[in-house]
Amino acid sequence: MIPRKPSDSITVMTEIVLPNDTNVFGNLMGGRLMYWMDIAAAIAAQRHCNAPVVTASVDNISF
Repeated sequence: MIPRKPSDSITVMTEIVLPNDTNVFGNLMGGRLMYWMDIAAAIAAQRHCNAPVVTASVDNISF
């Protein structure tokens, strides 16, 4: 396995918030944000270890 620095796995992701992603007040729903965070984390993890990854758990997210 080739040692890698965390900076080698930097991931930048841009998403457009559409009306289907918001609540009745026009705010982004937390579940949608968590989904996008999970996708970005998976991309970074796969770049880092060059292998398939999964999210086992999330300890805490505060909005």
